[in-house]
Amino acid sequence: MESIYADRTQSVLGLLDEDSEIFIVQLVGQVKRLQYRKVFEQILAKSKKYPFQKILLNYHDLENNPDFGRRWFTTYFMRRFYKITQGLQLAVVSPKNPLERTSIALFYSLIKTLGIQVKVRFFENIAQARQWLEDTKIDGRGEDDFDSEGGERVREVTLDKQKRLKLRVRFDPKGKLEKEESSMSLPIFPSLKTARDFFKFKK
Repeated sequence: MESIYADRTQSVLGLLDEDSEIFIVQLVGQVKRLQYRKVFEQILAKSKKYPFQKILLNYHDLENNPDFGRRWFTTYFMRRFYKITQGLQLAVVSPKNPLERTSIALFYSLIKTLGIQVKVRFFENIAQARQWLEDTKIDGRGEDDFDSEGGERVREVTLDKQKRLKLRVRFDPKGKLEKEESSMSLPIFPSLKTARDFFKFKK
């Protein structure tokens, strides 16, 4: 295991596991935006020599929000990483902070706009996330691979007339909305207008 980045307080760590071909990022406590971006920029630099496609993000103990909805991560980092490695399998350990979890839906919608083939899944702990990365491969079937497992279905809901943003909602094989304890943990909105306002992009 090689350390590729660590800030002074050790709240941001970047690691490279050459044996498993996985990049690992851990964010703990209050993370500054500059350090948040630096760790991913180091991964980009390292991936030119080691074009591994798997990334494990441990957000479990992240307390603040350096990148709401992972906008910078999605629109800047993911595009460049994919260009280098030609693939991406991303395992995310979900933050225990309920407010942080609400941005997961926006993260999904931003990935959809990239038009690239990725696998993304959310987990409750590192062991599960790492096991999934080690046991699965990117098979090129398409970007919808990040949405489903074990017969789950995903439905898109357009939140505005310009189709700039879609909300992806999970259903179980029987057609029922996925339970509250799901790792996706979507917020509940009283109306479609409230949902539009919540996910509105800032110009």
